[in-house]
Amino acid sequence: MQHRIFDYESSEQLLHDRQIAGLQLPFARETGILKTPLRLGQRQIENRLAAQPVEGFDALPDGSPSEKNMARYRAYAAGMSGMIWLESVSVCASGRSNPSQLWLRRENVDRFRCLADEIRTAANSWGRPYTVVQLTHSGRYSGQHSAAGPESAFHNPLIPKEHERILTDGELSSLEDDYLLAAQLAQEAGFDAVDVRACHGYLINELLAAREREGRYGGGFENRARFLLDVVEKIRAHTEIEVAVRLNVYDALAQHHLWNWGLFAAGDPPVRYGGRNLSDRASAYRSRPDAAADPADQTGCSASGCCGFGVYMAAGVWRECGRGRHRTGVVRFCGVRAPAGLLS
Repeated sequence: MQHRIFDYESSEQLLHDRQIAGLQLPFARETGILKTPLRLGQRQIENRLAAQPVEGFDALPDGSPSEKNMARYRAYAAGMSGMIWLESVSVCASGRSNPSQLWLRRENVDRFRCLADEIRTAANSWGRPYTVVQLTHSGRYSGQHSAAGPESAFHNPLIPKEHERILTDGELSSLEDDYLLAAQLAQEAGFDAVDVRACHGYLINELLAAREREGRYGGGFENRARFLLDVVEKIRAHTEIEVAVRLNVYDALAQHHLWNWGLFAAGDPPVRYGGRNLSDRASAYRSRPDAAADPADQTGCSASGCCGFGVYMAAGVWRECGRGRHRTGVVRFCGVRAPAGLLS
């Protein structure tokens, strides 16, 4: 079957092509479950429909939401998305990957409050969406449109960047407070949760793989996980907003252990599930009982993976960390379908 645009006008057309191609594509005619509510943290989400974060790069120069941003999120709300997960919102100027990326700061918090209000108003006829602000520093992908160049956690020869600058321990320590301030502003603006983005090769994902970095934020597992766990702890200690983490479970960088947050790295804790080494992932949630493994924890985990393998990794994290200990109790699989019974 040749590649074609997904322009089906009926389920029958789709099922016909599925049969012709011999695809094992799950299909359900009954979708009533998508209309049912879901309890998440302190809130009940109206339904199971979620608007996923997709970069628009159409913010105003100062990082404020533009009318294009407003219109997009109004449409998600009017379309009855029970959860609206905002695109990347930078926590500082130097962390932006594009000059038109959103950036939340004290000077424009009122504009973000307007965005939150616009979302609720657009959904007024059916309920109130659960809104999540995705907090990001783009790491080696930052500064691509500025003379300053990218800010990285370490030099990765597999992903070389021209004119990159390695952030110092002091700068990373200050950056933890930038994340905290952004979370406080997100709460002030009226959003329900923040996502401390630790995936897709951005700064926190880099730090988790910084085995060759020296100092407090590199080398051993505890140091590599320090920034992420410190940020989550600070947000939970100084705000009442709920916290989510999108966590890469596998970087897929050709199995180069020195520069990879992933599988079978030397020195990783010997945690296994289904014949697979969970190493770093499970330990991240068990290393600090007062943080992510706290029975009163409100932190959710969104596990991203490579191809279909990430779903098994996420299931292992779910089991190894103790299912049910997290109040939100959410593991979200990005782009893959969980096999039946995997999370049971």
